[in-house]
Amino acid sequence: MTPRGKKKQVSYSDLQLNDALSAVSNGMSVGKAARQFQIPRTTLRYKLSGKIPRGISEHGGRQCFLGKEIESEIVEWILQCARRGFPVGRDGLLTTVQQIIEGLPNKGGFKNKRPSVKWFYKFMKRHPEISVKKAEYVNRARGSVTEDKIRLWFKDVKKQLEDYDKILNYPERVFNMDETAFTLAPKGEFILGPVGRHVYMESSHSDKESITTLFAVNAAGVFAPPLTLFKYDRLPLIAAKSAPPNWGIGKSESGWMTGATFYEYIGNVFLPFLNEKNIKRPVIVFLDGHSSHLTLHLSKLCREKGIVLVALYPNATHILQPLDVAVFKPIKAKWGKLKTEWRMMHNGAEISKFDIPKILNQIILEERMVNNIISGFRATGLYPFNPDSVDYGKVIERVENRKQLQVEEDSQSPVKTCVKILESKISPDLLIQFKVIKENGDDFPGDDATKVLYSAWKEMADMQDHNQQDTQPEISSNADDYTKQTDEVKWPERQMKKRRHDQENIPRVITSDKWVDFFQKKDDEKKKNEQDKIERKAAREAIKKEKEKKKEQLSETRKQKKQNLKKHCKK
Repeated sequence: MTPRGKKKQVSYSDLQLNDALSAVSNGMSVGKAARQFQIPRTTLRYKLSGKIPRGISEHGGRQCFLGKEIESEIVEWILQCARRGFPVGRDGLLTTVQQIIEGLPNKGGFKNKRPSVKWFYKFMKRHPEISVKKAEYVNRARGSVTEDKIRLWFKDVKKQLEDYDKILNYPERVFNMDETAFTLAPKGEFILGPVGRHVYMESSHSDKESITTLFAVNAAGVFAPPLTLFKYDRLPLIAAKSAPPNWGIGKSESGWMTGATFYEYIGNVFLPFLNEKNIKRPVIVFLDGHSSHLTLHLSKLCREKGIVLVALYPNATHILQPLDVAVFKPIKAKWGKLKTEWRMMHNGAEISKFDIPKILNQIILEERMVNNIISGFRATGLYPFNPDSVDYGKVIERVENRKQLQVEEDSQSPVKTCVKILESKISPDLLIQFKVIKENGDDFPGDDATKVLYSAWKEMADMQDHNQQDTQPEISSNADDYTKQTDEVKWPERQMKKRRHDQENIPRVITSDKWVDFFQKKDDEKKKNEQDKIERKAAREAIKKEKEKKKEQLSETRKQKKQNLKKHCKK
């Protein structure tokens, strides 16, 4: 016997179905209508008998117990909960359906009045607009971010960068910086092992041990030299020798980013990179508002070197930061794979924290990283600078009071609000005349009443211009000042009354090759000191021998004199 093949499904239009049903109603046989309109005969019989609805959108077979309308309401409820930050899980859905069934007159259809897991998968298949996914944790502060607030931030940044608006047109001059941590211990993975027994993966590293690395990228898809921080008072030589050339290596007491380490990274790693790549300044750096990123000393340094720091909207880095959106996830995914491959290639030996820069360098040099960075800047609206490009689907919907938002916007600049109110009371023609006279610096030629109005408007407009200038970063107009590279930048600290003898007077952050030069210089000084010590010891020994020799000569002379005196006395 030949196996029975899969039944071929016949496709037909809604018009064909209606014409066939009408023809049968007018006396045509079901078989003739099926052949003429090319519709399965069984389908026509089921449609005529009412076993299945007549609409073409309805599928054959048994209908869902809850019905189409109730399931549509459940789907809308699931989507709404997801948008508002309270996603529904499988058990939550089954419990909700159980409560709905208990309120229905006909409570049959499910065992124990609760849908099974099989019903859940069928429900998901019937509604492809929802899917099972892993929820991302967002704290309450991030949940308070709204689309209106993000758009207002774009508006404020655009206004603050009016004098540097052209910078946003050059991708190589738009940067994003942020740090992330890399764990050394392997995470739980799906592995092969004996049935019925637990399998463990042993590691000498703590599962809480991590190494912080700072990344800096521009909208053209280029990585600036990253910075890896180690928890040391005195950095070992292996930390510098294991890193690629020009990779930033730093130290801090906690191993985390501090104001001092970030300040020295900008001065000793990022600025030399700008000079080496001949990137025209000023440049714009978008970063989060962490306390280590925004210090007075850093602001002064950036003002002198042509760097405009722009803080991203608070608690919105998962929406506005290119590194978070498109770069960190693929880097960490690749990092996890390389950790496992490292153990296999080195006979179970674990990766060392000093190998992190070398492995991360392999990851960021991959070609796909360029596309990830460019896509991240585009998806966050930072380049091209466009608030409409932001994925506002990540924003948790909340009931937002528009009037309160407008009050907050106006309260940020009361002078601006007063100017707008005053200008709304002035006729457009007269306002244009006011602006022309103010720009030319002339005196108003009108009557006394209009002069008073012009004086009041001009005074408030001057105050508004002054406030805007205060918020603008003061950048030097001399481009040559940006490329002047002095010695290594050091974090300004208070002078200690008593200096520890073993305290190293070196920066916390410099590039790996400069660290190697520092250790080489330190080793040469140590060898020189040891050689000087040997030479001083040899000189002291020579002087001591010379003194002993003179002493022996003097003693011999005195002895000879005594013998001569005795001989003289005997004579």
